[in-house]
Amino acid sequence: TSAFLGAFFIKLYMWLFHTTTGLVLYMQIIGVLLDLSVASLLFQTVKKHLNTPNTAFFMAWLYLLVSPKDFPTADYANMQVWFSTLACIMLFLYFKTEKKRFIIGTAVFLCGAVLSYPSSLLVCFGVAILLLCRKQYKSTALLTGVCFLIGGAYLGHIFLQISPTEFLENVKNVAHKYLFFAMTIKREKNSLAIKFTISDIL
Repeated sequence: TSAFLGAFFIKLYMWLFHTTTGLVLYMQIIGVLLDLSVASLLFQTVKKHLNTPNTAFFMAWLYLLVSPKDFPTADYANMQVWFSTLACIMLFLYFKTEKKRFIIGTAVFLCGAVLSYPSSLLVCFGVAILLLCRKQYKSTALLTGVCFLIGGAYLGHIFLQISPTEFLENVKNVAHKYLFFAMTIKREKNSLAIKFTISDIL
């Protein structure tokens, strides 16, 4: 799932130029433009609604400096940051204006974050709980509905490519790999703990 943004721009490049020559440079330029676009929106939002140009500038500058990767390519880590930042901006705008379109925007970008990095699903629960605590019941329902709609549409797209049985088998394989990795890490930690204990005794 986390390759959907890169896949879109690669298909666009192939459709326009019918070659892979220059594809890497093109994807790096796309990544820079996307990163700058999110930073620009962050700057404009903070500047407009908090009326603090200096703070807005340094927030945008810090956002550009703090990156999960050395270069802003459209991979899962950067995509998670982009979509999460956009979801936060949309949520902030909703709280400032209470316009429903910003809740829809929040839901769309949260779905993008989840598709980029599935653990971002926890953020969706956090946003829903925040809205419930503010007694925004209709907005919570709208957010949840849009998320389910997008999730269902994406699953439908996947099922057009592979069968549900094959999809569940792939999910099972991924779960087994994560479980094996977690158990390996736990064994390594226990092994190191035992070694340190023995060395302390000696």
